[in-house]
Amino acid sequence: MDFNNLNIKTKIFILMLGLFLISHFFNKEKINLISYQQAADHINSFDYIIDVRSKKEIGEGRLMSDNLITMESLIDHPRMMKFVPKFVNKNDKILIYCRSGRKSKIAAELFIRNGYTNIYSVNNGGYKELIRAIAVYDIWYDDHIE
Repeated sequence: MDFNNLNIKTKIFILMLGLFLISHFFNKEKINLISYQQAADHINSFDYIIDVRSKKEIGEGRLMSDNLITMESLIDHPRMMKFVPKFVNKNDKILIYCRSGRKSKIAAELFIRNGYTNIYSVNNGGYKELIRAIAVYDIWYDDHIE
C-alpha cells in the first residue's frame, strides 16, 4: 500500500490511530503490585482501601477501616466503575484486595483504564493474609500501651 495514493480521510485516520497507539503505549499507567506484608506495613498510607471479594466472602470478615469501600460486583460487572464514590479522586492512593489476588488485579486494571493513577493491588494473597499481617501490629501496639 502506497501512502501517497490514499485519500486525505484515510491518511488522517491512519495518523490519528498511530498517535493514539503511541500515546497509549508510552503513557500507560501501571498497577503497583505489592505483597500483603507490604500492604500491611503501609496500611495507613492509603487514601482508600477497596475490597472486591464476593458478598459471601465479605460476610466472613472485613478490614475495619474508615476508608474501606466494598465493590463486590465490580469484577462481574465492570460498568460498576460508575459507582465509585465521587469523593475518590483519580490520583488518590488506593489499595485493592480480594481473597487470593486474582480479582484485585482485574479490578486494578479497571481502575487504571478509568483514569486512576495510584493503584496498588495485593498480589500474593488476600484478605486472610492481610488481616493476619495487620493483626501483628495491633497485638504489638496493644501490648505496649501503658
